[in-house]
Amino acid sequence: MSYTGDMSREAGDALAEIAEATGGVFIHNTNDLLAGMRRVFADGRDYYVLSYVSKDGNMDGKFRTIAIKLRDSKLSVRAKRGYWATE
Repeated sequence: MSYTGDMSREAGDALAEIAEATGGVFIHNTNDLLAGMRRVFADGRDYYVLSYVSKDGNMDGKFRTIAIKLRDSKLSVRAKRGYWATE
């Protein structure tokens, strides 16, 4: 693979990682912009906002993971992986 191809793949990997970590959608390897936009808009159409207060009040600056479990295996959740415990 060429240097340009390597850079493009690495950039795509980074964008995919950011989308996954933040609960977003990564559209790639397509020239069908309309289909990608439909997917993005459909994804944002329905959503819930969940919140909680951690039992660990120590603001130590560490990353804390969040796990969301569903009873219905037919459903899916896209959410942040966690948060940084900072003030």
